Amino acid sequence: MRRVIDTHLPLLEQMALADFMAEGHFARHVRKMRGLYRERRNALIEALTLEFGDRLDVTVPEAGMHLVAWLPEGMSALGVAQQASAHGLHILPLSQSSLRPLQYDGLLFGFASASPEELRAGVKTLALAVIS
Repeated sequence: MRRVIDTHLPLLEQMALADFMAEGHFARHVRKMRGLYRERRNALIEALTLEFGDRLDVTVPEAGMHLVAWLPEGMSALGVAQQASAHGLHILPLSQSSLRPLQYDGLLFGFASASPEELRAGVKTLALAVIS
């Protein structure tokens, strides 16, 4: 049975997707999501700037669903991520995404799945976690 499933193309799904795109639904979805992600990105940037000031160097992405905040020299991204985890936050050290050692370490923030309010609250929690 598996061999039969693997050898046939999902024509019905492909036809539905083709119609979805041809009717402009995909383009409309992309426009909507760009605005939503921009709002969330900006809320995260504002919250990081408000809570951390110039202690973090936030790289503002033109696109995507993540941003990088570079830490000051001597500050451990792994340590910050562990402190954040103890407070219920999931933040990745940038060094975990690199094959080579980084000159400066940073944190990778995802913002696509959280509302602006959730992002602001998360940054406040992060600030408390880093201080404690």
